[in-house]
Amino acid sequence: MQAASRLRKERMLQEVMELASKHRTIAVANLKKVRASQLSELRKKFRGELTIKVVKNRIAAMGLKRLKKPNLDELAERLKDQVALIFTDLDPFELSIRLERSKIDLPAKAGDIATDDVVIPAGNTGIPPGPVLSDFKLLGIPTKIDMGNIMVTKDTTVVRKGEVISQKLASLLTRLGIKPIKAGLSIKLAYSDGMLFTEEELKVDLAEYEEKVSRAHRDAISLAVQAGYPAPEVLPMVVAKAHREAMSLACSCGYTSPETIVQVLRAAEAKARSLYRVLSEQG
Repeated sequence: MQAASRLRKERMLQEVMELASKHRTIAVANLKKVRASQLSELRKKFRGELTIKVVKNRIAAMGLKRLKKPNLDELAERLKDQVALIFTDLDPFELSIRLERSKIDLPAKAGDIATDDVVIPAGNTGIPPGPVLSDFKLLGIPTKIDMGNIMVTKDTTVVRKGEVISQKLASLLTRLGIKPIKAGLSIKLAYSDGMLFTEEELKVDLAEYEEKVSRAHRDAISLAVQAGYPAPEVLPMVVAKAHREAMSLACSCGYTSPETIVQVLRAAEAKARSLYRVLSEQG
């Protein structure tokens, strides 16, 4: 039995080394609240793109250290708790985003840590009044009775991200059909092309990032137009700006041409009418 166990460990060690040598990115994912069925679904969903291995930390660390890659020792030293190793050629940021999108919502249990702020929305709960009213009151949720049911009168945040969910709150959320726990693989640490990335560094707010890129694009276009930079994207705007400025200058100087004659005459007429009105008022 000991020989079989030793052989199995050696096989797992070699597998870790082979996968780590073959792929550019190695990610460490937290297995807390991740079910075996979810891992199976993720393996099917990302077949051909990544390999997920659940290996004892000691064996994984030994295999990673043997490869002698820059900074890989640090990743091996930080293998703690129950984790899975992900081997892939995907960029670690893309991997983090795709794993985040693959998470599922689960009902809360007492002692769970809120993965986001939990809000009970205003509206009819469909729950008839009874002892449960005291739970709403205890949790600071404003209510009234409407059409024979308990109605929440305004959106109420009952727990903040990172806080512990109590037994009473977990029970109430279940009755309301609210599933506040996002479950799936969360990357704790990633290694790619010799660099280490932490969980916080891998979190990307796509909406915010898109807005920053859009703003940078608008600023670049504005600068290029102001500088008269003749790039294909801005040349029509540069020409239009130059035309407007030329027309404005010609009109202010009274320079007449087929393009400006109408505006020059209108400006002259306006000035004449203004002068006439002033002289009339002075008698």
